[in-house]
Amino acid sequence: TYLNQSYASLSGTSMACPFMAGVIALMIAKHKEQEKRTGKNDCKTVQDIKDHLLKYTNDKGSLGKDNSWGYGVVDVQKLLATTTTTSTTPKPTTTTPAPKKEKGKSILAFLKKHAGWVMFGAFLLCALGVFLYSCAYEESEEFKSEWTDF
Repeated sequence: TYLNQSYASLSGTSMACPFMAGVIALMIAKHKEQEKRTGKNDCKTVQDIKDHLLKYTNDKGSLGKDNSWGYGVVDVQKLLATTTTTSTTPKPTTTTPAPKKEKGKSILAFLKKHAGWVMFGAFLLCALGVFLYSCAYEESEEFKSEWTDF
């Protein structure tokens, strides 16, 4: 949806930023949960987060970073579904097969569990958008009044 009850097709960093902020918020929440369970969290610094995102990025366009695709497209499903184990001991095999999970069910459960963080991130992005929008039109004649000279 867009301004004045319409629709628009947009692209670029303005559209990628809120998407990536949400992905990063979910990734951090996942790793905090992992830390509670295992004591290990490999996403604590900005560089850790960048490295982790690149690990789950599918390169597009020219090999490596390019102007059209950047580093590529993050595979969010793989990023959120993958778990890291802290033990090098092989898991014992069982004779009973594990029940099959419905595709996407674990991600939906994860999103529901961390909806508060997602909403908080969305709120911050909206506030930033309103601020940037107001800054962009601050010098416009349309918005000038006796209050802008104050």
